[in-house]
Amino acid sequence: AMANASQPLQKKKNLQTCRRHGNARRLLKCRSSSSSSSSRFTVDDLPPRDVIIVGGGAHGAATAHELSSQQRGASRKVSLAVVESSLTPAHSRSSSGGESRIFRLTDTKSHYASMAFEALPLWRELERQSGAELLRTTGCLDIVDEQSLEDALRTSESAGATVETLTGDEIAKRTQGAINLKSLETRYGGIYERSGGINNPKTVMNSYYRLLREKYKQRVKVLSGHSLIELEDYGSSFSLLLKRHNPGMLEAPFARISCEQLVFTAAAANPLLMSRFFGWRSLRESCVIQKMSYGFWRVQDLSRKAMEQIPVWRLLPSQEDQSRSIKDGGVVRCYGFPIHEHDGFSKVAPHDLHTSIPYPAEDSDLLFLAQGERKPDDDILRDVHESVVSRMLGGKLEFAADGAHSCLYTVTDDREFVLDYVPGVERGRAVVSICCQGSGFKHTPLIGSAIRDMVMMHGGDLVGAGGVVNLNLFRADRESLGGGDKVAAKL
Repeated sequence: AMANASQPLQKKKNLQTCRRHGNARRLLKCRSSSSSSSSRFTVDDLPPRDVIIVGGGAHGAATAHELSSQQRGASRKVSLAVVESSLTPAHSRSSSGGESRIFRLTDTKSHYASMAFEALPLWRELERQSGAELLRTTGCLDIVDEQSLEDALRTSESAGATVETLTGDEIAKRTQGAINLKSLETRYGGIYERSGGINNPKTVMNSYYRLLREKYKQRVKVLSGHSLIELEDYGSSFSLLLKRHNPGMLEAPFARISCEQLVFTAAAANPLLMSRFFGWRSLRESCVIQKMSYGFWRVQDLSRKAMEQIPVWRLLPSQEDQSRSIKDGGVVRCYGFPIHEHDGFSKVAPHDLHTSIPYPAEDSDLLFLAQGERKPDDDILRDVHESVVSRMLGGKLEFAADGAHSCLYTVTDDREFVLDYVPGVERGRAVVSICCQGSGFKHTPLIGSAIRDMVMMHGGDLVGAGGVVNLNLFRADRESLGGGDKVAAKL
């Protein structure tokens, strides 16, 4: 490392200079902003890898795990590196932070319900490999007005889920009175699916990284605390310049590593990376950051046993109930958990009440949002308490003084995933995944397997890639994202 650190590296030529001198390589973008052309910095050269995954959250870790664990007997074996900007991937600001996400086989969009159905056995296999509980089964209860029960039932069954319908009285009996729908203005019933439950992101991330560092350490290099600041495309390979946030005593502040294929699973940062390195600005313009406030309610002692055993639930009120004011019996669309993340507390969050934030133009602005724009909205949580918690949950919960929290997540304008090859790059050499939308965590092992197939096919026909994942639904060149093919044509 010291030998490498002693070698200065000149700041790279710009694209026009490379072309003028007949250099075949393509400098996509240099992040260095104010240094002059004579400035020098030291760089460690890292061993090249076949595939580099930029973004070490849940989907990046799942991709690394799938590429590593499926190599036994495979015709093509790959070496990997995972580049993650934070020192701990499951930090509190990340999409993979916290300890509770709803897993459900019911969804208003049948393709997401089908994907969850296919992800379930993959979660169980990951539990077997890791020896940890990653999906706590509680069952899932969708509470809908009686007029919408048939439509909701049909959507759930079409995805392969085995469900049963319950009346309001049956729900109260099943939950020992913890969920009581009689105080709501409209008559509600429920759809119960027994495989639903709670994913624990913290445990999932710890399990993935323990497997990568212990079982697959010969194939995978995890580069925590590294940020991508420069990317070059040489036609048959990529070269990445990384900034180290916490270099060791014998390490240079920068590192360079090369690869044949790239995978971008950097969640909220992906629209910025696509814009900066590949000129795909319409993706950034088609995404928005949403801040969702959620809370923890303290469960009264007499109700504790019942609240420990309720299923995860979603309240999907009628349009009429949502349009009324809270004082006139209006109901907020929301979801909740049994006692799980904090002992003696139940977590409840609104579905559609959020603050939308335009996508920032720079990474520094994204970091500011993650650190500085997270104050929970007290008015939203007050509406949740008055319209749902105090009525549907029978007044058995009281809001904790420090129970208000918030999180940030990325959504596209059409609220669909993005999972495709990067426009403007030779097909198969770079993959981009933005599978967020606030509910993407439950699909994690399936997303990892889909990206694995895309990498191993090296640009082949996407039909069949990802198994049951219909990748045509998540194409980069769909019109709602500005048409990635138009971007490619310009490049």
